[in-house]
Amino acid sequence: MAKIFVSYSRKDSKYARNLINSIKELKHDPWVDWEDIPPATNWMDQIESGIEKSDAFIFCISPDSVASEVCNVELSHAAKYNKRIIPIVLREVPAKDTNNIIRQLNWIFLREEDDLQSALGRLKDAVELDFVWLAEHNRLLEKTLDWHHGKTNSLLLRGSELHRVQKVVAEAKGKEPFLTPLQEKFLENSIQNERRTYFLGMIVGIVLTILAGLTVFALVQRNLAKFNEREATKQAAIASENALVALKNEREARKAQQEAEDQRQIAEEQRSIADDQRKVAEERARFALAQQSAARAQIYQSQPGELYTSTLLAINSWQTAPSSEAEEILRKNISLLPIPVKQTQRDGKINSLEFDRQGDMFVTGGADGNACVWKASDGEMQFCVTSSGAVNDAVFSPNGKLLVTGDMTGLVQIIRIEDQNVLATYKAGAIVWDVDIRKAGDQIAVTRDDGRITLLDTATGKRKYDLQASGRLKIASFSPDGRYIAVGSSIGAVTLWNLDDGKAVSSGRHKGEVLALVFSPDSKYLVTGGADSMAVAAKTIDGQEVYRLLHEDWVQDIAFNPDNSWFATVSNDRRIRLWDTADGDERLRMSQNSFVKQVKVSANGQWLATTGADKTVRVWNASTGTEMFQIPLKGEGTVVGFSADGTRLVEGDTTGELNVWDISVMPAPENYLQFPGLVGDVHYSPSGDWMAASDGPRVWLLQPGQLSTLTSRSLGRPTLEVNGNVMAMEFSPDSTWLGISTDTGNVTVYQIKNRSSQTFTTSGGDHEIAFTSDNTRLLVGQPGWSVDAWDLKTREQLVAFAGGQQEVMSFAVGPSMIALGLTDKVTILNDAGEKVQEIDSPGEHSLLMFSSDGSLLASSNSAGLVNLWKNTNGKFVFVDSIRKDAVYSMTFNPAGNRLAVGATNAVYLIDTATVDEVARIPHAGKVDGVSYSIGGQIMATASLKAIQFWDVTKIENVQADALIPTACSRLTANFSEAQWSNLFGSEPYRKLCEALP
Repeated sequence: MAKIFVSYSRKDSKYARNLINSIKELKHDPWVDWEDIPPATNWMDQIESGIEKSDAFIFCISPDSVASEVCNVELSHAAKYNKRIIPIVLREVPAKDTNNIIRQLNWIFLREEDDLQSALGRLKDAVELDFVWLAEHNRLLEKTLDWHHGKTNSLLLRGSELHRVQKVVAEAKGKEPFLTPLQEKFLENSIQNERRTYFLGMIVGIVLTILAGLTVFALVQRNLAKFNEREATKQAAIASENALVALKNEREARKAQQEAEDQRQIAEEQRSIADDQRKVAEERARFALAQQSAARAQIYQSQPGELYTSTLLAINSWQTAPSSEAEEILRKNISLLPIPVKQTQRDGKINSLEFDRQGDMFVTGGADGNACVWKASDGEMQFCVTSSGAVNDAVFSPNGKLLVTGDMTGLVQIIRIEDQNVLATYKAGAIVWDVDIRKAGDQIAVTRDDGRITLLDTATGKRKYDLQASGRLKIASFSPDGRYIAVGSSIGAVTLWNLDDGKAVSSGRHKGEVLALVFSPDSKYLVTGGADSMAVAAKTIDGQEVYRLLHEDWVQDIAFNPDNSWFATVSNDRRIRLWDTADGDERLRMSQNSFVKQVKVSANGQWLATTGADKTVRVWNASTGTEMFQIPLKGEGTVVGFSADGTRLVEGDTTGELNVWDISVMPAPENYLQFPGLVGDVHYSPSGDWMAASDGPRVWLLQPGQLSTLTSRSLGRPTLEVNGNVMAMEFSPDSTWLGISTDTGNVTVYQIKNRSSQTFTTSGGDHEIAFTSDNTRLLVGQPGWSVDAWDLKTREQLVAFAGGQQEVMSFAVGPSMIALGLTDKVTILNDAGEKVQEIDSPGEHSLLMFSSDGSLLASSNSAGLVNLWKNTNGKFVFVDSIRKDAVYSMTFNPAGNRLAVGATNAVYLIDTATVDEVARIPHAGKVDGVSYSIGGQIMATASLKAIQFWDVTKIENVQADALIPTACSRLTANFSEAQWSNLFGSEPYRKLCEALP
């Protein structure tokens, strides 16, 4: 049995294991590092020892092994001791790229395309060639190395053993493996030592003979005694001299020993340096892998339906090496992903979904022939009713006691929900595409493929009468008040019946199939959408068209806001549009990445959900068009709906997957105000009595208590109008004054109590403004070099607070100080305008803000950093910074533990203790204003044409140490092994979220 050392690259572990198993089957003993290195040993020492004790050395050739530093070190060590080297090719490598040691040797090819048995036969021959000499060579090498390390003649070969080895070496002359120089030296020293021993023996024998002769002739030699005594004295002197020489030699030996120790310490230091460099290299490699995952996560983040993939990649990046890039991706994805409540797989497409009137139960109809009732809170199925064909529609009765279904075979079933008994059935004789129940609950409308609508008695299930329309029918609906029923046909006809008098109004409103039909909640309007890319609005009272709205492709679905003020349309042109009901003016436009098939509006009218061919569900903010959620789907979305309390979102797709999500993690704003123009700014007064809002040149002073009663666009007349568009507003500390700055350079001060206003300056562009803490002066930032102070009573300009030789870009007023934002610095002044501190800080400081008690100061600069300083013993000390590019507004909450930062497309909430982001609220466009109510519970934000009011106590805060658990809570599964392999290659598979499958 031969001992064989196998050298391979870690990336060839799979092939190496197969080779090692084959060597064992050949009855040889392979040495491999994953089996033969004991724990807590020096890894490389064990490798070298394994090579030295081996009978043969196999080098596994692959692109990775020839490039591996460790593999080449092993090869050089084997060559050093003339080991029999057997190159085996696992993967093709050009010979010129290989080590000189193996380049000229015969290679054995063991690639995937090579014959395994033939290659193993060649390997067997190579290993077992002259096995006796190979074993003798290894025994000789072991003795040689023992002598080399021990440095003592007692380890040299002697007598018969030496003669035997000489004979074996002579007989093996010219055979491989050849003797190493060290082995040859060992033999040479053994021979020389044997000769010395022989001659010493001869000398000893001669001496003994002489001594014997001296004994016999002792008397004769007595006369020589004195001579010998003298000689002895002489020899003693020589011995003393030799002792001195020996002492000198001992000192030199000790010196040499010390030098050797010094060299050993140097070697240890070099090894330590090498270990440090290895750790640095490993850290860099780890960071590179983390950055690679973050880059991939960012790519997938921008692809529709890939937020789960993006999140898992970002989790992997953060777990490998935390970074700001991974954190940003995780926080954005967390803000867009709700919490999965339940995922259920059905057999076939989900065709319909409807909530009951209470909004806590929903029913789905599917291609599997089942209509199933589910609980919205936990997604648990309550029961299913089987039909004879695919269920196209299923609805609850208004009182929630009955369930009605219609299927592809024409069967209509009326089921009592309490006990799931089928109370009645009706066979339509044609495909039933749609069923609807009138508000009074007395009639069921059955929409049939043959052009008829059959009205059934709900109590008995008996046919009452039919309504006939032109073309095939797929959609029909009762009006919310139950007075009307409308139907759209495949030829574009829309027919409206007044059920009170039985009269019908019919007109060909579309040039293609009618795809969507919906009444306004007050039953005054009927809006239809069709394959002619039109949405048409008509009055129900007479069926007369009011307006038609052109789209770029088929209009697939329509949904009204509960207050009737607007409706949404979705289209194959990938657009979601919001229209004013009264005049058809377009309010908002959003887009998805493919055909949008369905839209639903939440009960509070603040969210709308859409789904379609891009395999996502999107939830939008109805006031700004902000994308609040983006949820990946398994297939194309077919149905979507909200629970009545707005905490659950339900969706079904073409694969039969049914999903329930908790969307309460991003609560809808408590209220919002819509404006015809772009909002300029929003501020709560320090007293909490007022809230100021602006739109263009108009300013409204509102009482916070009014906000719950105000609705979109119901603000009434503005409090005042100024010259130019409002850019900034500020209340005085005592809430008696409101300062207003416009883009035309006007600065106006409005006295709230007597409702009068006065203009202080009209020069230059827009000005930054603030009131001093004693309420006596207005500070106006001049576009240039200074901050002017104006007396509020006399309207006189007072001393200017200059920024030295630099332009003052921003300023803020605290309870007892003023901060000036300059280039690369922030200057702190006292109330008298005297400099008390100068803070070095890179960049142009475009925004400054004090906390209400003056203990904190925040700035935003041109480098994209938000900096935070804390007042410690009268001096502001830097705490930390966080990067949030393009900051347009910021403010502290009253408690000072949160800094709200308004940027592009988001408001960030920053923990002032750690200067870390803990939450973000998605917005659309620039957030030009952000302000907290006096208690800090409500935060108002201004962006685009809306001001929104958020209850910040309901917004989830996520600290950095909770990022991964929070991200995992938004996912439904880990990567599969196949996905992992595609993304990470040979890296060992691991679960990124332990609690997920």
